[in-house]
Amino acid sequence: MNEGAPAPVPSEGPLGPSEFRDPLIREEIKRASVWFAIGLAILGIVFLAQPLLLIFGGVVFASIIDGGARLLGRVVPIGRGWRLLIVTLAAVAFLVGTFWLAGVQLTAQAAALRDILTLQVNRVLRWAAAYGLGLESIQPQQFVEQAVGSLGMLTSAVGTVLGAVTNLVMIMVIGIFIAVEPRLYERGVAWMLPSESRERFYRTSERMGYTLRRLMAGRLLGMAVEGVGTWLLLLAGGVPMAALLGLLTGILAFLPNIGAIISGILIVLVGFSAGT
Repeated sequence: MNEGAPAPVPSEGPLGPSEFRDPLIREEIKRASVWFAIGLAILGIVFLAQPLLLIFGGVVFASIIDGGARLLGRVVPIGRGWRLLIVTLAAVAFLVGTFWLAGVQLTAQAAALRDILTLQVNRVLRWAAAYGLGLESIQPQQFVEQAVGSLGMLTSAVGTVLGAVTNLVMIMVIGIFIAVEPRLYERGVAWMLPSESRERFYRTSERMGYTLRRLMAGRLLGMAVEGVGTWLLLLAGGVPMAALLGLLTGILAFLPNIGAIISGILIVLVGFSAGT
């Protein structure tokens, strides 16, 4: 080898498995990052389920009072602030009246409801045992307590009028703040998106608000019709605790899939306690 000749430049061999310059490695890292972010999001939802439900409840309550204010504006030509105040006071008065009715007038009926359910479940278990279904080991008292406890956890989780009072107050406060200045919170969410996607977000948000207001109006109308209608029909049929069952039916009507099933089972069990 000549001393004056330049040293040969070593050629790059195949990239190692830890080389980030490899396009395949970069693509796999991106995929792993996406799955890791999804896992973190799922964990966040699990641990933040209660606050997320409160925020969602606040959005629903905001759509209710905002829809009521818009509807009132077609009849009473006053400012939006006054209309929101009237609708909010009406909603608060309704919730307080419901609490008073359920807590003062229906306390004795609610206590008797557990006894009637225990008696009816006991009859069903005896009937099943007579046909050899092997349900003798089930204790009706435990069954009723578990069912009532599950119903309590469900209603507490969704923050309905049967849930915790603090959750209800927080939902109302969140809903009032959102309804008073919805554009402020809408812009706050839009600022977290890319600038080219914000216009589409505003259009989507407007359509969602339009649909949600009408959905809540229909849901409230359905709750009122089902609750009052159930109360009147049970009262005419001589079923015990017609007012309590009507109230529970109206509240459970907010749950579209299982509300009618739960209230129907309660009505059947209580109804058969008065005779076939």
